[in-house]
Amino acid sequence: MTTDTTWETDPEGFVARYGALFEHSPWVVERAAERLPLGDLHAGLMAVVDKASPEDRIALIRAHPELAG
Repeated sequence: MTTDTTWETDPEGFVARYGALFEHSPWVVERAAERLPLGDLHAGLMAVVDKASPEDRIALIRAHPELAG
């Protein structure tokens, strides 16, 4: 999935549009907004998670315990 050009260069608009994708972990979308344009939305968001600190990744999993199963 790619972002449309309206949201690729506007961090505030990007967060407003996609902020709920990582429920209870808005930092993922907020950090992705710092890297605009992403091109591929999923890959860009996953890159943020991949580059996050171990503490942030553990917090993400703890916010969504069903992911660990």
